[in-house]
Amino acid sequence: MASKPSTPATASAAAIVAALLLPPLGVYLMHGLGAPFWIAAALTCVGFLPGVVFALVMVLRPDFIRRARTA
Repeated sequence: MASKPSTPATASAAAIVAALLLPPLGVYLMHGLGAPFWIAAALTCVGFLPGVVFALVMVLRPDFIRRARTA
């Protein structure tokens, strides 16, 4: 049985684990070196928990920024 092809909108297990252990890496795996990566890096420097929360939001809800821009 063939597996479903992965799309950029689906979070991989590696990205979720990376978001928990090293938040900027998790965001990088999903979004690259854009603004979300730098926000995750800054939040992780301020405090680990804010970085983890932001990274999990960005990994699990990749359309979050797009919806915020259109609102």
